Amino acid sequence: MQTKLKWMTILRGRIFPRFSPGGVTFDDVKAGIENKNVTVIDVRNPEELTNTGKIPGAINVPLPSIKSAFELSDSEFKERFGINKPTTEDNSVIVHCDNSVIVHCLTGKRAASAIEILKGLGYLNLKLYSGSFSDWQKNNGPIEKL
Repeated sequence: MQTKLKWMTILRGRIFPRFSPGGVTFDDVKAGIENKNVTVIDVRNPEELTNTGKIPGAINVPLPSIKSAFELSDSEFKERFGINKPTTEDNSVIVHCDNSVIVHCLTGKRAASAIEILKGLGYLNLKLYSGSFSDWQKNNGPIEKL
């Protein structure tokens, strides 16, 4: 049995994020973070994160290194980024038991490029936060300072 709520789907007693086609909103990202059922990848350069902070819990994988990072072995990825590497399985990105992966940058352009690169590596169920960090700031989302 499947039950749909505004931002999630409950299927067989498990909660999955449910996003609108084409991307996710501030509310989607915030709810996913609060419920610990998404992994957020920030593709901005490290200096940008140092200057502005980041979405809490986001993992920084800069766009220029996105391809090589996701080509690392599972153990190398975990050692470098501190999380399990997303894997492709049944045409979905599965991280930590069925979590979705949200990709963002400052305004969404680099994140869209990163998603295309990741799709080329076989990752098909990626979510674009098109408003990205600018939208996060505009909505007064919490910011983790580095």
